[in-house]
Amino acid sequence: MKTETTLIDLALSQTGTAVEQFALQDATQKDASGRQEVFRALIPTQIPEDGEQYAFEVDVDRCSACKACVSACHHMNGLSPDESWRRVQQWFGENEHHSWVHTVTSACHHCVNPECMNGCPVGAYEKDAISGIVKHLDDQCIGCEYCIWKCPYEVPKYHEAHGVVRKCDMCSDRLANHEEPACVQACPHDAIRIQTINQDRLSHELAQRRFKDNAIYPGAPSSAITQPQCRQRGSGTLRRVRHSISLWTLALRINHSNSHD
Repeated sequence: MKTETTLIDLALSQTGTAVEQFALQDATQKDASGRQEVFRALIPTQIPEDGEQYAFEVDVDRCSACKACVSACHHMNGLSPDESWRRVQQWFGENEHHSWVHTVTSACHHCVNPECMNGCPVGAYEKDAISGIVKHLDDQCIGCEYCIWKCPYEVPKYHEAHGVVRKCDMCSDRLANHEEPACVQACPHDAIRIQTINQDRLSHELAQRRFKDNAIYPGAPSSAITQPQCRQRGSGTLRRVRHSISLWTLALRINHSNSHD
């Protein structure tokens, strides 16, 4: 007599769990150009070793400027309506072949040499010895705003109602529990992830002459100043934007000069 197949029988007949099957399927997917797409973990599976720290990585080709990261950061951290710890900027350009738009999402860069911490007169900042995350200690802040003037990326924000400065801490409490930061978890395109960066290697690169004028995004100051821990990856889009910004700046200078002739 033939017995009816149950859900348990079907489950036992599977070659792997749902997660294992999804991982296998993802590993065999190919993008539009035929290249193999490998599953990327959004956060590291191990804590940083000596000389390493956590850092944001942004895939500029995946970012669509939807600002889901901004919204998630706002709600997860209970920010005020006019307060934001993450921002999204866009640059537009064109040449004789095509036009393009480039999006950069950024928050605190958790620098190796954080000027906010160096400039605080009351020690209201600390750089975690293990994760490298630059944290602001609200209970020690006197609201002098000196860190805002010192940070070249305009990251710390003064909260008038609380009378203190606040900023992104990479959702360190979530990372400690092996959960993605709010912005990482909310991105529908996996454009933001946390990676581990070697601090000494970065310092060595920035000490070389050809890297001294490099910036992490268009319009940002030289990375040699604070050694920001943020990486932009993509298919050459950043170079096009830097070129466009340079031409735009040159055009402004020429127009300014002509207006005074």
